[in-house]
Amino acid sequence: MKPTRVNFLDSMGEVSEDELDAKNNTTWESEKEEDDGHANSNKRKISDSDDQLNEEDYELIEENWGTKIEKKCFKRVKRLEESEEEDEKEAIEEEIFNNGECNYEDFVSSELRDAYEIFGYDFDYNETEKYRDLGKIKPTRKSIFQIYEPIKLKRGHFTDLDNEIRRTDVPERIQLRSLPVTAASEEESAIHFLLSKEYVPPELDIENLWKKDSPSSEKVILDKEHKKHLEFAQTAEELNDCYEHFMLYHVDEILEIRKIELKQEKGKPEEKLKRAVRRSGQYSIYKRAGLENLAKRFGLRSEQFAKNVSEECQIFEVEQDPNKPGTIAAEYVGKNFKSADEVLKAVQHMVAIQLAREPLLSKSVRATFKRKAKISVRLTKQGIKSIDENHPIYSMKYLKDKPVADLVGDQFLKLAMAEADKLIVISFPDTIEGDTSKNYVEQMKQLYVKDEFSKSVREWNALRVGSLEIALEKIVLSDLKKELHSTLLSEAKECVMRSCVRKAHDWIKVAPYACDIFSQKTDDDKWDASEGPRLMGVAYVPHFSIAAYACLVEPNGECTDYVKLPHLLKRKNIYRNLERSRRPHVVVIGGESKDALLIADEIRECITALVAEKRCPAIKVEIMDNYLALATEFKDYPLELRQAISLARRLQDPLVEFSQLCNSENEILCLKYHDLQDQLAKEELLQSIQLEFVNRVNEVGVDVNKIIGFINSLKNVSRKN
Repeated sequence: MKPTRVNFLDSMGEVSEDELDAKNNTTWESEKEEDDGHANSNKRKISDSDDQLNEEDYELIEENWGTKIEKKCFKRVKRLEESEEEDEKEAIEEEIFNNGECNYEDFVSSELRDAYEIFGYDFDYNETEKYRDLGKIKPTRKSIFQIYEPIKLKRGHFTDLDNEIRRTDVPERIQLRSLPVTAASEEESAIHFLLSKEYVPPELDIENLWKKDSPSSEKVILDKEHKKHLEFAQTAEELNDCYEHFMLYHVDEILEIRKIELKQEKGKPEEKLKRAVRRSGQYSIYKRAGLENLAKRFGLRSEQFAKNVSEECQIFEVEQDPNKPGTIAAEYVGKNFKSADEVLKAVQHMVAIQLAREPLLSKSVRATFKRKAKISVRLTKQGIKSIDENHPIYSMKYLKDKPVADLVGDQFLKLAMAEADKLIVISFPDTIEGDTSKNYVEQMKQLYVKDEFSKSVREWNALRVGSLEIALEKIVLSDLKKELHSTLLSEAKECVMRSCVRKAHDWIKVAPYACDIFSQKTDDDKWDASEGPRLMGVAYVPHFSIAAYACLVEPNGECTDYVKLPHLLKRKNIYRNLERSRRPHVVVIGGESKDALLIADEIRECITALVAEKRCPAIKVEIMDNYLALATEFKDYPLELRQAISLARRLQDPLVEFSQLCNSENEILCLKYHDLQDQLAKEELLQSIQLEFVNRVNEVGVDVNKIIGFINSLKNVSRKN
């Protein structure tokens, strides 16, 4: 049962004037002015009469609400002397009316019982409040990081790195370098050579200048990080030799320094990556066993022997120990080594490691190995079945001791791809051919022995020769094989990269098309070419069921009109209508097949007929490759129509047309530069091609009127400047 509201206006009592006169301290609340309107006056009267309740009214309220209340008659009459009665009256008002609404907790008990009978005792009456509150929640605005995928944010340059680049007042290409760019010193300054172009070519061409500025350049790495400390290292391989030599003798000290640094910097984030420190393996064991002193008694230090090898003569003589090796080795027999033979084998291996890690020795052996190295190729069972006349390495599937210096171009890249497919096995010789003998190791042995014949000398010579064989054949030669494989692969990829860049250069080096016969203004404005040629592009597919397309491209590169040409290979009159109505200055046809020659001949016949009728001047007809088509600009156009537009634009200005492919989608990489371009890293290929575009744009310049859409906005800027 719902609670019923009572109309107190019907049972209001009135207060007499005598009672008011008897109490002088009574003050009535004044009504508003008559100008406020009749509606406000009625509200005031109702409010005044609402407060006047008699005893019968209170009984009726108690009967309806089931609540015992104290009987107070007036609400708005304020007595200055009876403040306690006023407080009680306000409490009653709040309890009954609650600002015009009944207290929910005083009368809902019956309604809850009805709800429990209908919905059960598990009914939650406040459940609707929950959904009402949900409706009040305002939807939050999502950021672009929540809407778009990371790959799209990267293409649109909205990542945190891009924002940091925008905020930093440094050129982007300098911020993206792995190594910082420092100011040139006074000795390195070459400002006075800027205007002397004769000092630049041929040693410093544009390609070498970009290599010098490349952050991955070996010369940059050496100059910035190690030039002050490593005057010996000139290449990355020699730098690695110096690192291995340093870590061999000082790895324990480096580990102790790292431990101290970790204790001091505990809790601080690492600012840059550090190369992992690894122990020298068995050499550390030999060193802790005390064999370092025994290794010094071999008579020739590793750096002295390396100097002998580099000069190919006996600069440092071997100092012979008078004692026998076995007698000295017996002193080291103990917990680690049980016999003198084990001690001699250990010290022999220790000396071999010292020789193998000597930078000057590695440099000399590397130079000889690269000069004398040979490659052999052996087919696998799968390769015998798969490699036929059409395979790229068919002419190289049987190689036996071919000098690596004879490999040209991308040959080794093709061999490496075949090896990855398990079609062949590439191998290098296990011995190095010397200049004066067949074995380079035998030639070096003469620089590490003592030319005497006593038993003690023979024993020491055997130990020295054994250490040298282990160092060169098992350590150095193994590393050189991996290094040579990596070097040949990188050189082959570099050759492919140069071919791709050369192909891009050949495409964009062509100047814009110039119409000499239309260059000057004529009486007929429709044939005026003073602002540039108007071209008609025709693209087709050599099949009668697929329609061809022709388009008209204005001098500004905009496609103003196009037409579908069904049965292009069957109809000839359509050419005459197109040329007479569109009035192009030149017609370009896509070289899809040999039919392009027939189409070009038919168009020339139509032009000749129109020239004879004096309806148009002599229009040239060109044939061009039609693989270039921008997909992002004309998504709704058919492929043939996009090709026709691209043909006309490319003939108009190749640099502009190709540069449109340098977009966020990297469509420039979709072009076919080389058969093996997929073997290159996309980032490196993209950077090389972009640098080629930069070089060509720097040569020909840029027309500001074409790249800026609102020329009028430059007026104020030009005035200020």
